Amino acid sequence: PTSEFPHPLSRVKHSAGYRLSYHIVDALIWLGIRDMINEFRKKTLKLRPVTYLRGSYSSPPDVPYGYIWSPHLVPKPKDWGKNIDVVGFCFLDLASSYKPPESLLKWIDAGDKPIYIGFGSLPVQQPGEMTKIIVQALEKTGQRGIINKGWGGLGNLEKPKDFVYSLDNCPHDWLFERCVA
Repeated sequence: PTSEFPHPLSRVKHSAGYRLSYHIVDALIWLGIRDMINEFRKKTLKLRPVTYLRGSYSSPPDVPYGYIWSPHLVPKPKDWGKNIDVVGFCFLDLASSYKPPESLLKWIDAGDKPIYIGFGSLPVQQPGEMTKIIVQALEKTGQRGIINKGWGGLGNLEKPKDFVYSLDNCPHDWLFERCVA
């Protein structure tokens, strides 16, 4: 928690509520995951279940924490102690061992560099409708596009399009070198 900005999942607008927003969001998240956590603790680790207060805020104050975002985007808050650091992004080198499907290689080589479209782990409310919008935009602009299906089920086309490739999973460090944007 910090007094410099609210929890990113909250909509707190006033600075007086910034620190409290972390406790509220953490409590709501805990309500959603506590059963899974406690089942894992009991069945796998053979530990007792934990309550909210013991589960979230029982760490000693000297336990080190590292936050994985760029300090250029969000600097370390001044009210965080020495045990907390913003360490920057971490990247996996997956490109060196990745074997792409032959269909992807052929599709990439068949034309101009494509645009990559993906939403990561963000859920998409209407993936079919979003896919139609993406395909229409690509068609209208004359671009080729790779749609990453991701968790949201994007890229399921009613009819295949030669300017669209629907991709299941691929290391970004391999793919982005082959895309224009």
